[in-house]
Amino acid sequence: MLYREYLEENHMLGGWLDNATYSEAIKSFVIVCTDIIILGQQKGLIYLAKRVIKPMPGWWFVGGRAKAGESFLKSAQMHFLVDVGLELPEYRFARLAMHRYVWSERQQEPQDVGSDNLCYVYMATLSDDELSRACLSSNEYDSELGLCEFDRNRLITDGVHAAVIDIYDHLFS
Repeated sequence: MLYREYLEENHMLGGWLDNATYSEAIKSFVIVCTDIIILGQQKGLIYLAKRVIKPMPGWWFVGGRAKAGESFLKSAQMHFLVDVGLELPEYRFARLAMHRYVWSERQQEPQDVGSDNLCYVYMATLSDDELSRACLSSNEYDSELGLCEFDRNRLITDGVHAAVIDIYDHLFS
């Protein structure tokens, strides 16, 4: 039996909760997410998006919350399509790490409700053509800036979150 069929049979597939219900749920549960770090053809460079919403405004990966019953690869694929505007087959995503973040606030009301997030971090390598066609979602990212390239020095000088630097070092050291 497939995992999704098991979830359906046992009434475990849920939908999206309204903000009030979700804010109560995240006080008790760990949220599972998929994040994707983007690489180009040149070694030592990564591409980040500037998030404009909480819990992590600033230079960050693309990605987001996984749905119940959804495979992590499908989640990465779906978020990449929504956030970057590019549809990549699952084999283009490689899992790198698992990070856990505890955020003190969020974008939705009430904003002072934090969350505990377990994130599966994937990488996707894009061609120059794919990078030129990337179109960031304006709901979460500064779409005018688009994807911006970073080497380690720029990560440090721009004050990028330590989790991003950790992934960079994991990839290139």
